[in-house]
Amino acid sequence: MAWLRIDDTVPEHRKMLQAGPAACWLWVCGIAYCQRQLTDGFIPEVALPMLGVGSRVKKLADALVTAGLFECADGGYRIHDYHDHNATRDEAMERRQELRRKRAAAGRQGGLRSGEARREATKQNGSNAPKQNEAPTRPDPYKNPPTPHAVARGAKAPTRAERKRAAEVLRIRFGACKHNPTCVSHESCLVAVVAELRAKAGAA
Repeated sequence: MAWLRIDDTVPEHRKMLQAGPAACWLWVCGIAYCQRQLTDGFIPEVALPMLGVGSRVKKLADALVTAGLFECADGGYRIHDYHDHNATRDEAMERRQELRRKRAAAGRQGGLRSGEARREATKQNGSNAPKQNEAPTRPDPYKNPPTPHAVARGAKAPTRAERKRAAEVLRIRFGACKHNPTCVSHESCLVAVVAELRAKAGAA
């Protein structure tokens, strides 16, 4: 974004009074256009309708020429004494490049400070620092065996909860296999694991 430089005595200047308020607004919009497009004060005639002054733009531009604020140029108009208060295209481009360099340097410096702060926090926290990409541990079915409801009731058949826990134990032990290869069937394997879990629960 560029800024316009306009003398604070403009509203009282004789040229402005001669051109009139509407033409003066075209003059301000013309300076804004030149600053934005970096045209060194030149306004193409085809750009005049886009400057926001209505349908009388050609008449207003001629009024500015008569007052000495615009100058006729090949293909459009040129703002009189534009470079007395506004930068040339080369100066504006150099200023923008310098601003980009300063912003890039500030960004790099901020990144370095942020990285240093994270490393310092890791040193202070030691082993309590959060570990990234750490694989979750698998729950141990033997650590908290199911409550032996069936044992308490004196039942012999495995309950649904016991069967589910036994199936999890088998999956952990044998992976994709459905049961222990040494067992006669999957059912007998489940019953054996349930008995094992009941024994562990009773010993706890």
